[in-house]
Amino acid sequence: MASHPKVLHWDDERDLGHGHIITTAYGWAFWPHADERVAEHVRSFATVREAKARLRELRPCACLRCTSKGKKA
Repeated sequence: MASHPKVLHWDDERDLGHGHIITTAYGWAFWPHADERVAEHVRSFATVREAKARLRELRPCACLRCTSKGKKA
């Protein structure tokens, strides 16, 4: 998939049985939370269609991982 401003990594691991693994860019989460251990920044999807649909639902996140751009969490 072409680059997406809210995606840090998009891994195609279908050959390993994991589907498409998406890691959100800093500042975004599937499930935002103030605690970086609770916020959901990585999720697996069975299809590209499902993944793209869920990218539209990403929400801003202000946890330590996001605010420090991964340096402190």
